[in-house]
Amino acid sequence: MPPPKSLLLLNCLSLGIAILTLIISLVDLGILSVWMNSSASVFTIIYHSTLLLMSRNGPESGVMHSVPAIALAYMLSVAWLGAFAVMVIIASGNDPSEINLFNSNIQFPEWAKNTQQIQFILVPTEFSLLGDIAIRSTIQRRYLKVRCCYVSIQPN
Repeated sequence: MPPPKSLLLLNCLSLGIAILTLIISLVDLGILSVWMNSSASVFTIIYHSTLLLMSRNGPESGVMHSVPAIALAYMLSVAWLGAFAVMVIIASGNDPSEINLFNSNIQFPEWAKNTQQIQFILVPTEFSLLGDIAIRSTIQRRYLKVRCCYVSIQPN
Protein backbone atom coordinates (compact mmCIF):
# COMPACT_ATOMS: atom_id res chain seq x y z
CA MET A 1 0.00 0.00 0.00
CA PRO A 2 1.47 3.38 -0.94
CA PRO A 3 1.95 5.90 1.86
CA PRO A 4 -0.76 8.52 2.32
CA LYS A 5 -0.27 11.79 0.44
CA SER A 6 -0.09 13.74 3.71
CA LEU A 7 2.84 11.59 4.86
CA LEU A 8 4.67 12.17 1.58
CA LEU A 9 4.02 15.90 1.82
CA LEU A 10 5.30 16.04 5.40
CA ASN A 11 8.44 14.12 4.44
CA CYS A 12 9.15 16.48 1.53
CA LEU A 13 8.50 19.55 3.69
CA SER A 14 10.74 18.22 6.45
CA LEU A 15 13.48 17.45 3.91
CA GLY A 16 13.32 21.03 2.61
CA ILE A 17 13.49 22.53 6.10
CA ALA A 18 16.41 20.25 7.01
CA ILE A 19 18.33 21.41 3.92
CA LEU A 20 17.57 25.05 4.72
CA THR A 21 18.61 24.59 8.36
CA LEU A 22 21.87 22.96 7.29
CA ILE A 23 22.70 25.86 4.98
CA ILE A 24 21.85 28.50 7.57
CA SER A 25 23.70 26.74 10.39
CA LEU A 26 26.80 26.49 8.21
CA VAL A 27 26.67 30.24 7.54
CA ASP A 28 27.35 31.02 11.20
CA LEU A 29 29.57 27.93 11.53
CA GLY A 30 27.07 26.13 13.77
CA ILE A 31 28.29 27.87 16.91
CA LEU A 32 24.82 28.64 18.25
CA SER A 33 23.86 24.99 18.57
CA VAL A 34 27.34 23.52 19.14
CA TRP A 35 26.97 21.97 15.67
CA MET A 36 23.90 19.95 16.67
CA ASN A 37 21.73 21.64 14.02
CA SER A 38 24.19 20.69 11.31
CA SER A 39 24.42 17.10 12.52
CA ALA A 40 20.68 16.69 12.93
CA SER A 41 20.16 18.21 9.48
CA VAL A 42 22.54 15.78 7.80
CA PHE A 43 20.93 12.75 9.47
CA THR A 44 17.45 14.06 8.63
CA ILE A 45 18.38 14.61 4.99
CA ILE A 46 19.75 11.05 4.78
CA TYR A 47 16.61 9.68 6.49
CA HIS A 48 14.14 11.47 4.21
CA SER A 49 16.13 10.84 1.02
CA THR A 50 16.29 7.14 1.79
CA LEU A 51 12.60 6.90 2.64
CA LEU A 52 11.48 8.86 -0.40
CA LEU A 53 13.68 6.88 -2.78
CA MET A 54 12.61 3.54 -1.31
CA SER A 55 8.92 4.45 -1.36
CA ARG A 56 9.25 5.65 -4.95
CA ASN A 57 10.83 2.39 -6.10
CA GLY A 58 8.46 0.15 -4.21
CA PRO A 59 5.50 1.92 -2.59
CA GLU A 60 3.68 -1.33 -1.88
CA SER A 61 6.44 -2.40 0.52
CA GLY A 62 5.22 0.07 3.14
CA VAL A 63 8.71 1.33 3.94
CA MET A 64 7.32 4.49 5.57
CA HIS A 65 5.36 2.34 8.00
CA SER A 66 8.23 0.04 8.91
CA VAL A 67 9.38 -0.15 12.51
CA PRO A 68 12.92 1.13 11.77
CA ALA A 69 11.56 4.14 9.86
CA ILE A 70 9.18 5.01 12.69
CA ALA A 71 11.86 4.52 15.36
CA LEU A 72 14.30 6.73 13.44
CA ALA A 73 11.65 9.42 13.09
CA TYR A 74 11.14 9.45 16.85
CA MET A 75 14.91 9.53 17.49
CA LEU A 76 15.45 12.35 15.01
CA SER A 77 12.62 14.28 16.60
CA VAL A 78 14.31 13.97 19.99
CA ALA A 79 17.63 15.04 18.43
CA TRP A 80 15.97 18.21 17.08
CA LEU A 81 14.48 18.88 20.51
CA GLY A 82 17.94 18.51 22.01
CA ALA A 83 19.38 20.90 19.43
CA PHE A 84 16.74 23.45 20.32
CA ALA A 85 17.44 23.06 24.04
CA VAL A 86 21.16 23.62 23.41
CA MET A 87 20.37 26.73 21.35
CA VAL A 88 18.23 28.13 24.15
CA ILE A 89 20.87 27.45 26.80
CA ILE A 90 23.64 29.05 24.76
CA ALA A 91 21.55 32.04 23.72
CA SER A 92 20.35 32.69 27.26
CA GLY A 93 23.63 34.43 28.14
CA ASN A 94 23.76 38.09 29.12
CA ASP A 95 25.29 39.57 25.97
CA PRO A 96 23.69 38.40 22.70
CA SER A 97 26.72 39.51 20.65
CA GLU A 98 29.03 36.97 22.31
CA ILE A 99 28.77 33.43 23.56
CA ASN A 100 30.80 31.88 26.34
CA LEU A 101 31.46 28.37 25.07
CA PHE A 102 33.90 26.05 26.84
CA ASN A 103 35.45 28.98 28.75
CA SER A 104 36.14 30.97 25.62
CA ASN A 105 34.22 34.03 24.50
CA ILE A 106 33.12 33.87 20.88
CA GLN A 107 32.17 37.20 19.31
CA PHE A 108 29.37 37.21 16.77
CA PRO A 109 29.08 39.69 13.93
CA GLU A 110 25.82 41.59 13.63
CA TRP A 111 24.62 39.63 10.60
CA ALA A 112 24.91 36.30 12.46
CA LYS A 113 22.04 37.32 14.74
CA ASN A 114 19.68 37.04 11.78
CA THR A 115 20.74 33.48 11.04
CA GLN A 116 20.31 32.62 14.71
CA GLN A 117 16.77 33.97 14.71
CA ILE A 118 15.93 31.95 11.60
CA GLN A 119 17.32 28.83 13.28
CA PHE A 120 15.13 29.51 16.32
CA ILE A 121 12.16 29.23 13.97
CA LEU A 122 13.31 26.30 11.81
CA VAL A 123 14.53 23.93 14.53
CA PRO A 124 11.26 23.66 16.51
CA THR A 125 9.40 23.41 13.20
CA GLU A 126 11.56 20.46 12.20
CA PHE A 127 11.04 18.87 15.62
CA SER A 128 7.27 19.22 15.20
CA LEU A 129 7.29 17.86 11.65
CA LEU A 130 9.34 14.79 12.53
CA GLY A 131 7.19 14.14 15.59
CA ASP A 132 4.10 14.42 13.42
CA ILE A 133 5.58 12.05 10.83
CA ALA A 134 6.43 9.54 13.56
CA ILE A 135 2.96 9.67 15.11
CA ARG A 136 1.15 9.49 11.76
CA SER A 137 3.33 6.55 10.68
CA THR A 138 2.61 4.75 13.94
CA ILE A 139 -1.14 5.28 13.53
CA GLN A 140 -1.02 4.18 9.88
CA ARG A 141 0.96 1.07 10.81
CA ARG A 142 -1.56 0.11 13.49
CA TYR A 143 -4.43 0.77 11.08
CA LEU A 144 -2.85 -1.47 8.45
CA LYS A 145 -2.20 -4.19 11.04
CA VAL A 146 -5.81 -4.12 12.28
CA ARG A 147 -7.15 -3.99 8.73
CA CYS A 148 -4.98 -6.95 7.73
CA CYS A 149 -6.20 -9.00 10.70
CA TYR A 150 -9.81 -7.97 10.02
CA VAL A 151 -9.61 -8.96 6.36
CA SER A 152 -8.05 -12.34 7.20
CA ILE A 153 -10.87 -13.12 9.69
CA GLN A 154 -13.70 -12.27 7.29
CA PRO A 155 -15.41 -15.32 5.72
CA ASN A 156 -15.48 -15.41 1.93
